[in-house]
Amino acid sequence: WRSVYAEQPISKNSLGSSFYYEVKISGRGNGIFIGLATKQMQLESPGERFYAYSSTGKIWGHEVEGCTHTQNGRLFISKNPAFGVGDVIGCAVDLATGQIIYTKNGARFGEKEKKE
Repeated sequence: WRSVYAEQPISKNSLGSSFYYEVKISGRGNGIFIGLATKQMQLESPGERFYAYSSTGKIWGHEVEGCTHTQNGRLFISKNPAFGVGDVIGCAVDLATGQIIYTKNGARFGEKEKKE
């Protein structure tokens, strides 16, 4: 696994704000994940503490109606579009509602509200 952090993290003092970023997929790779994670997430593996959209089309870490649990308890949602080279993936988070939204090439999908 390889991971990167943003240069500017989302501040805990930013409640009520929304954030959005995009990533253009420029090369092939297995297991590309785009999303949000806590600072405590290890860069070498996805582990826990993250919400992500994977290149296989699964959205990970979201406790919503219709989600599936893996044997180790990780949550995911299937049946979203896969992505690859040339695609532009967007990720938005509304800190006031906990809502995370993903886009693929500008088309919005996977609108999910985090369960408390």
